[in-house]
Amino acid sequence: CRRKEDGISIVNAGLRLWLEKEGETESRLEAFRVKEASFNFGGVAAIPVAATKAETFLVGKTLTDDTLQGVLEALTTDVSIPENAPGGMVEYRQSIVHSFFYR
Repeated sequence: CRRKEDGISIVNAGLRLWLEKEGETESRLEAFRVKEASFNFGGVAAIPVAATKAETFLVGKTLTDDTLQGVLEALTTDVSIPENAPGGMVEYRQSIVHSFFYR
């Protein structure tokens, strides 16, 4: 089917977590500690962006609500899309970056 516009993605991501089991807790997430993290995003800058602050923040931590909120704050710093970015939709694209992390 022909498209009227380009069918390219506006944001793409490659994410990897290596988790180690910590033990039994009330929360399934808190039972794991992050050993390694790698977050890379495309379509948000001229070249792919590695979210190094988010990766560094997460390594060694257990997955709690506070930890996840801290990762989102670090992602906002790591993946900062300028207001005049080609393709526009800056707020929408930033929300996609956050959504990819939660998926």
